[in-house]
Amino acid sequence: MQLALSVPTARLILAHAHGPNFPQLLVYPILSLYPWWPRQVWIDVSMIGELLAPSPFAKQLAWVLRKVGTDRLLFGSDYPLAPDPQKSLLSLRRLGFKYKEIRAIAHDNAVALLGLPRVGERQG
Repeated sequence: MQLALSVPTARLILAHAHGPNFPQLLVYPILSLYPWWPRQVWIDVSMIGELLAPSPFAKQLAWVLRKVGTDRLLFGSDYPLAPDPQKSLLSLRRLGFKYKEIRAIAHDNAVALLGLPRVGERQG
């Protein structure tokens, strides 16, 4: 968070969504209330989803991630910690995310962040 505040134009991806300290992510929706905050932080949710989806913390995690904004969530393989990406993706479903949200997390948000062409979009 200190780096995000010190260099607000830097694009940062926070791996593992702070792990068991994921409630600390709530600082980002608070910062987004300020006009000077450019929302340049994205959160990787692949391993944390798999870890907490079957736990008593599942509803709290889903709530915090939605407060951050599903447009700021990314999915990575987290190999070798999560060797089966399909299982990690299914954990997002177990957390209650809908198909449209999962598509954004697994694809659309990374395309937007990296400035890549969308699927089916022609280049040049």
